Amino acid sequence: MLSRQAIYRGTTMVQNARPAQHAHGATTPLWRSRGRGRHRATRSLGGATSVALVAALGVVSVPVTAVVAPVAPAAAVPGQPGVMEAPANFFAENFENVTWPEPVGETQIGTNPDAWDAADWVQTLTEYPFDDDGTAADFQAGYVNENGTTTYSADAQWAAGTFCNGFITAAHGNQAFSNLNSDAPLPASAPAQVCGDARSWNSVRLLANVMGQYHLNANQNPYFGQGLGDPADPLENHVVSSYTAGSGIDPGTMLEFDEPIDVDPGRYYQASIDIAAMSCITSGNGAIPQIFLTQSDGSESPVFSNAINTCNPGGLGEIFQYGPGGGANNIGRQRTTRVGTFLSDQALRSTGDTLGIRINNDQAATAGNDSAFDNIVVLDTTPKIDKEFSAYPGPGSDGVYPTGADGTLTFTITNTFDPIDPEEPSGPKEDFSFVDTINDGDLQLTGTSETTCGDGTVTVDTGAGTVALDGGDLVDPNLVSCTVTVGVTSDVAGTYTNGPDDMELVGLNPRVTPRSPSRSRARCRVRRRRSSGRSPRTARRQPSSTST
Repeated sequence: MLSRQAIYRGTTMVQNARPAQHAHGATTPLWRSRGRGRHRATRSLGGATSVALVAALGVVSVPVTAVVAPVAPAAAVPGQPGVMEAPANFFAENFENVTWPEPVGETQIGTNPDAWDAADWVQTLTEYPFDDDGTAADFQAGYVNENGTTTYSADAQWAAGTFCNGFITAAHGNQAFSNLNSDAPLPASAPAQVCGDARSWNSVRLLANVMGQYHLNANQNPYFGQGLGDPADPLENHVVSSYTAGSGIDPGTMLEFDEPIDVDPGRYYQASIDIAAMSCITSGNGAIPQIFLTQSDGSESPVFSNAINTCNPGGLGEIFQYGPGGGANNIGRQRTTRVGTFLSDQALRSTGDTLGIRINNDQAATAGNDSAFDNIVVLDTTPKIDKEFSAYPGPGSDGVYPTGADGTLTFTITNTFDPIDPEEPSGPKEDFSFVDTINDGDLQLTGTSETTCGDGTVTVDTGAGTVALDGGDLVDPNLVSCTVTVGVTSDVAGTYTNGPDDMELVGLNPRVTPRSPSRSRARCRVRRRRSSGRSPRTARRQPSSTST
């Protein structure tokens, strides 16, 4: 575990902070996890041979064909079985759609358009006063996502300024880590007055500034350059406060979506949250986030399998430190900030068309737990499926099978990678399935099968020409990829194709883009076996078989 802190040049002001760098320019984290203890991913092709007939669109021709160029085992090119690809950012909230007037531009209502004044308003995540119906004299509406419809709620003690929780703010001005000289006055806005503590209020401003710097650091932020809408100026970056100023606060809900988001049934979803925490040096107690995803039928599942202390995550996360560190005065030690992105290590396969989202802070300690959060991201981490046929190994065959010879059809299910560590898979995926139908009667299944997909069961129906996987899993030791392999043969020379339209998928993604048109369909030929004076072999029609 590294203990090196960020180094600052010439001043303790946040805007001049620069994390320590190696000679080659890479930043140094305090704690770094390689997939939080999960199986280490590899960049191999998961056993694909040099003449494997890879179908980048899930389309392949029968193995008893020949001519396809070798696939190079290089970077994650779509269509390469066993090579992990990036998950898709499905939904993101950056809390930048602030509507109440702040100290910036024409909306300035204090005296300084670039800094907080006592007269400035403060945006809240929920309505203020909490749970008010709009009749209070000092009522203000809660935050609304830029889509114009998504709103949020929270437990009362985590909302509307209570204990300095639940307001949305940016720094709007520079501050020092080690003194209070550049702190702003506590705004007269009611939510800020509920907080009641100017030092806590200004600490949240500093957390927002550090979070903004983290978002702009390509060596630290896993979502850097992915269009999440983070401001180009860290002083304008907004966070939601979860500062817990005061004692006696209970673990509870920091944010909950008022309405579920629309999703695609049968796909896998995970979530991440950015958290910045102070008081780590003085108390060691950071936030302990837990994200719950709720299915359309109301069933709810946590997505972090372990409690993560965001001050000291150990092998469960990766954090970076900003500020003077343990050698500073008491103010500098308390204000030194640790920040990171925490991605759930468990995926949920949607059973309906919506997902509800709730984020709790499970930290029960009253000392420390001084944090703010930002950038809630829901990722689609659905694995992909590829098909490939073995090439005939006979010398001089060019990979073309003679009639009557046995070949194999291999389905490879490949995980997406962890955006925090692209060398690692994004976590287990359980209970996916598929049915593949061989629609040409001259191409037959031999009835043999095997799988490495966890507890999955393979059923081969030679009469119907179907291969079915039920209850497949991507789990250790096959967390990166797993396979289903079945035997095929043909007694009729020709070219056969088995494509994406021949498959029914649950929890698997066929939608990948081929590198070139030639990769979208791998065409295969069967060459008639030369006569040896014997009659052709009778086509095989064996009973259905099942393997696990």
